[in-house]
Amino acid sequence: MDDRRKDQAERIVKRYAHLIEMQAGKAVRPYRADGYVNMMNKYGTSKDTTEGYRFRAEPVVPDELLTMYYEGNGLFAKIIDTPAEEAIKHGFTLESTKDQKIEDFYTEALDELDWEETAMTAIRWARLFGGSIAVMMINDGRGIDEPLDWRNIRSIDDIRVYDRSVIQPDYQSMFSYDPRDPFRTRGSRLGMPEFYHVTSRTGTFTVHDSRCLVFQNGILPENTTNSIYQLWGIPEYVRINRAIRDAEVAHGSATKLLDRSVQAVYKMKDLAAELATEEGEDRVLRRLQTIDMARGLLNSITIDSEGEDYDFRQFQFSGVSDVIDSTCNFLSALTSIPQTILFGRSPAGMNATGDADLENWYNYLERIQKRMVKKNLRYLLSVIFQAGVRTGEVDEVPKIKVEFNPLWSLSDTEQADLDQKRAQTQFTRAQTAQLYIDKQVIDPSEVRAKLADSEEFDVENMLDEYDDEDLFPDEPTEGLPVSGDVGQSVFEQGQFADYAKGVDLKKAGEDPSLLNREMLDKLSAKYAEGTSTEEHKKDPGGDGEAPAAAPAATKLPQDMSDEERQQSAANAPQNRAKASVQGVKGDGNTSTPEDTKACVGVLVVSQGKVLSGTRKTEFGYGLICGPGGHIKDGESPKQAAFREAEEEFGISPKELIPLGQGPMEPDTGIEPYIFLCTEYEGEPNCVDGEMADPQFRTLEEIELLTPSLFQPFADDVKLLKAILRGESDPFEEDGGPGSGNFGHKGRKGEIGGSEERGGNVPPYNGETGHGLERGIYSAKKSEWSKNAGREVSDREVQEMVDATSDYTRNYKDVVAASAGYSGVYASHGSLMDSEEKATAEKSAAAIEKAISLSDKYAGTTKRAMTMDKDAFDKFIAESSGGSAFGLGHLSSWSTGDDALKRVFRSRDGDDPDSYNVVLECKSKSGVSIKDVADVDMDEVLYSRKARFKVIDTDPDYAVGKYKATKLTLEEVAEKQSGQ
Repeated sequence: MDDRRKDQAERIVKRYAHLIEMQAGKAVRPYRADGYVNMMNKYGTSKDTTEGYRFRAEPVVPDELLTMYYEGNGLFAKIIDTPAEEAIKHGFTLESTKDQKIEDFYTEALDELDWEETAMTAIRWARLFGGSIAVMMINDGRGIDEPLDWRNIRSIDDIRVYDRSVIQPDYQSMFSYDPRDPFRTRGSRLGMPEFYHVTSRTGTFTVHDSRCLVFQNGILPENTTNSIYQLWGIPEYVRINRAIRDAEVAHGSATKLLDRSVQAVYKMKDLAAELATEEGEDRVLRRLQTIDMARGLLNSITIDSEGEDYDFRQFQFSGVSDVIDSTCNFLSALTSIPQTILFGRSPAGMNATGDADLENWYNYLERIQKRMVKKNLRYLLSVIFQAGVRTGEVDEVPKIKVEFNPLWSLSDTEQADLDQKRAQTQFTRAQTAQLYIDKQVIDPSEVRAKLADSEEFDVENMLDEYDDEDLFPDEPTEGLPVSGDVGQSVFEQGQFADYAKGVDLKKAGEDPSLLNREMLDKLSAKYAEGTSTEEHKKDPGGDGEAPAAAPAATKLPQDMSDEERQQSAANAPQNRAKASVQGVKGDGNTSTPEDTKACVGVLVVSQGKVLSGTRKTEFGYGLICGPGGHIKDGESPKQAAFREAEEEFGISPKELIPLGQGPMEPDTGIEPYIFLCTEYEGEPNCVDGEMADPQFRTLEEIELLTPSLFQPFADDVKLLKAILRGESDPFEEDGGPGSGNFGHKGRKGEIGGSEERGGNVPPYNGETGHGLERGIYSAKKSEWSKNAGREVSDREVQEMVDATSDYTRNYKDVVAASAGYSGVYASHGSLMDSEEKATAEKSAAAIEKAISLSDKYAGTTKRAMTMDKDAFDKFIAESSGGSAFGLGHLSSWSTGDDALKRVFRSRDGDDPDSYNVVLECKSKSGVSIKDVADVDMDEVLYSRKARFKVIDTDPDYAVGKYKATKLTLEEVAEKQSGQ
């Protein structure tokens, strides 16, 4: 018997093992070695219900459903509206602006534009649909589909908000990185469209991104499952609709349960037998109706005393409130809105105050402010201030640093406690200051000066602001050397003294260039060693506030040509009087370059490389620069250099070796003091927001970045190179007084002689317009006089500059006049009156004159044209015949493909009946519009006399999605009379 049971048990075990073996690898779970499979309760098998859960993506939500849900569901509308309203209603301040006039100006301007309601609406639609744009109606003389002209902003008239459902991004114009034009994709513009197509009830239009404030409800992964939301963000509905459904069902079901919590019970003797008879059911129903009628009318129940009973039974529903609470908690967690705000409920639980919930809520609102509001507000303020400068309501564009007001207010008790703590801190500081005064470490006047500067002061910090020369006056001090002593002062100090080892200093005294030449060899060898500087290359990260979305209201970096960045050095009068450290007068305001008295620059050199970073301030934004800035009142140049190195790059120089002074800046008259630092404490980092991306670069790397260098930094590097080469003054282009070239330049590439010139050209002294600085007029006068071989009058300069500036607004009239109102411009000429024709003809003549006298553009230019089949066939036949041809009028050509896309887009270039042509030519006689009148246009003007010859044809050329025939041209001599 025992053996039989034992055999049976073994068979059961083997069978069980076989079942498990068969089950493993099937259905739900593949083979696994770290889990359990239980055949008794089906755990881990295909019949385990817990293994059947799968995440399923939410289906695409129609925009109509989002609209209806917002209109008809109060809870959902509250979730959408409340964060938008709370994030805006508390307001903001400009932390760096204390001028009441400026504060009144931008406050009134924002009120006039109804900014608060506009921002709330934009955030609402961004949360509802995933994104929205606010289109700024800016009066700058350009169309809404053209880039914003920052120099000519006259006013901003209105802001209109459009939600994502009526916006179609132009995916053909996505911003991508181009190393030839790094400023085009500054900040967050990379990967975003340049144009948006809006289809609204009020009309259909295309708007350029520079005129838009873009609101995005978060950022999605690059490979998001729904491409509709790729550039915007996910609508809130997608993530919370199930939680809203559960909360509403829980609340609604609770009231229905109350109706069923009390149940009436009717008892009748022999009820079952009565129902079994033919008329029993009807008699029972009539009896119940009689009882209910009496209960309803008479509020009483009448029953038979024998065999009948009527009673009420009450049911207890435990756990219903817990279910409701859990659904509310889950919805509150998903929306980040506390239940006290979402449902109006008081905090629950023992000792519950709700403080933690409110803190999370305020953090959520701050994220919305930073993500959606801050960069858009900075951009809008830039436009407003630029318009204010144009209208004269403000004198200059201030530094825009937005700080949102606190989302909560202190109670009277909390405010009193805070004031008491502050008073105690001030009292302790005052006692410390008195102790230092008693010990004669500091003077009472110094404390008064510090208190006048700021109500809060620290004696220890006061002492840190002094140099060793001020704290220990008995030790010798250094003054700034004059130019002749620069080479020796550098290489007898610090790490650069190492390069002078082995050099005959006595012999070098007889031949100063010998020391510099030999040390240049040593420095070059040091560069060639390839010493690693990886420890200095810190990733600065990003703060989400790219001033691309908020550019400066003044001149933007992408508006600057290479020549303009170097203009201050190239055109500066070289009156280089050297000054000592003593007697330097500082300025009290370092935020703008105007009205300054002195400034400094610091070259920080480590292991043969120079420290540099990218400027993040409005003036010179995006340009590469080293430490430097303006000298404050009471500072010496060396103190200012030390402070700027600490503030901008977080390093404390151990030594500052004076190199000399840079060239005079033509607009301010400043000659910056330049210092060399080879020893410092700390690691370079940019924490105050003025600079970013600190790294060490070789001189060769810096030279390759010349177009992107901040001009004062470029001058500093130029001086360093000159010292290494043994030059006495790199900024004296004519050789200095007493030389044969003093006052003018020699012939480049030739020995002897001087450059032909028409005498010294005086600066421009006429009227200025179009927001252009007088220096631009003077620079063009000098250039045109040189090329004309005579002095061009101020009136001629004004006519040529103004006509070129106006060309961007009235180019159709000017081109029609240039064409003689013939051909395709005949119809346009018929619409012009005699006064308009006279003005256009005068402008066309002035522009032709400017083209003839200007320095020529030497790059490749392109022009887009769209025509019908007959015109296309005729044009191709005439232009490809081997002979030269001309366009017969003033023509503007672009320097890239973006302008071609805009032309084809505006002329329906993708229409099958349209024939697109692209002309490409290496310019010989073209002139850059930007160089003539400082206009923000990367276009080149050709004279009506310009002649071209086709050298190659590409019938399969494409510009984005637009197919075209490309003609590669060669510019030939202008058409001669009689030809």
